[in-house]
Amino acid sequence: MSESEPVVKKRRRDGAGYSVPAAAEEIGVSYKTLRDAIEMNQVRAVKFGRITRVPKAEVARLKEVFA
Repeated sequence: MSESEPVVKKRRRDGAGYSVPAAAEEIGVSYKTLRDAIEMNQVRAVKFGRITRVPKAEVARLKEVFA
């Protein structure tokens, strides 16, 4: 990799669902839109302490809704 190429950070999409930023990117909405929908219980999410994950099935459902 040359110095002129920008470094693109890949978000992890494995394990216990998607992080909120990764889910928003995958669905095609902003982080704030997805975060607000989670807070209003319009999107199913699971909290592990301070970490919030969106299940893979929920991301698939939302991709169909926003497609």
